[in-house]
Amino acid sequence: MILLKKVSTLSGILIISCAAAVLFGGAFYFQNLTIQELKAYVVQPIAPAAGWETYTNSKYSFELKLPDSWRGYSIVEQSWEGHEIDNYQQAYSGPMVTIKNPQTTPTQIYQDIPIMVFTPDQWQLILQERLAVSAAPIGPAEVGQNTKYIFATPPRWYGFTDAIGFQEAVQIVKTFKAF
Repeated sequence: MILLKKVSTLSGILIISCAAAVLFGGAFYFQNLTIQELKAYVVQPIAPAAGWETYTNSKYSFELKLPDSWRGYSIVEQSWEGHEIDNYQQAYSGPMVTIKNPQTTPTQIYQDIPIMVFTPDQWQLILQERLAVSAAPIGPAEVGQNTKYIFATPPRWYGFTDAIGFQEAVQIVKTFKAF
């Protein structure tokens, strides 16, 4: 009976260890897969169809092409906030321009397009993984830059939403141009 308990305990420990390894390995794989998917979403531009409207932001010098389904969109200017990872007291903020999907109703939420605006110094902190702008384990995804600003979508915007029209929003972001 004592031998059976030792074998059962050892088996239990092995099963728990294997399960933990699979779970942690899966989480690591998913995080790396997500980062690769982010790069695929952002890096491959598309050619917009004829009739797409151009939204131009002259304040920050960028533009996006919007399909007919976005006719009547609105713009909301907000701020993003962040802090240094090692020094929570050191706060940062910057503008975020959100293009609101006009198809959203009180009962159906369609995907909006948030564009975060960073200074080169802020972006260097992001690249050095010293500035966090959310609780996500990944940083924002760069979509373009000009001489004054770096533009990005928020962490977890790609692949972590169930809003209607997300794929269309991704296609729109691929048309991003900074000038």
